[in-house]
Amino acid sequence: MKTLKFLIIALFFTGAVVYSQHAKVIAVVNEASWCAVCKAHGERLMMLMPEYKDKEIVFVMNNLSNDNTAKESQKELQKFGVSEVVKDVAKTGVVTLIDSRSLKIIETVSVSKSNDELRQAFDNALSLE
Repeated sequence: MKTLKFLIIALFFTGAVVYSQHAKVIAVVNEASWCAVCKAHGERLMMLMPEYKDKEIVFVMNNLSNDNTAKESQKELQKFGVSEVVKDVAKTGVVTLIDSRSLKIIETVSVSKSNDELRQAFDNALSLE
């Protein structure tokens, strides 16, 4: 079952990257395999992300599990032009919402928040002009 969820999530992110040029918001998800908050709430966040598939938001995973995963994640962050923006956000278990035009942080929200609170943060970021 976990393999299936991973495959669905991987397919979702592959599609999201294609549409990222039109994204209004870049959501950087800081995660790590050793992060208790990520383990407790990460799957719930992953299940929430597809609700935003057709909206102007792209989710970019920033895996901080070890030096190798962090280095690989940096490449992806650089593609979106946000590696410098999130360099000081070293916490795991958070989503940093970034305005794709100004590259300014809109908000950083914990993945431990309820689904309603996460939706509210995503929707608020999308509604900014």
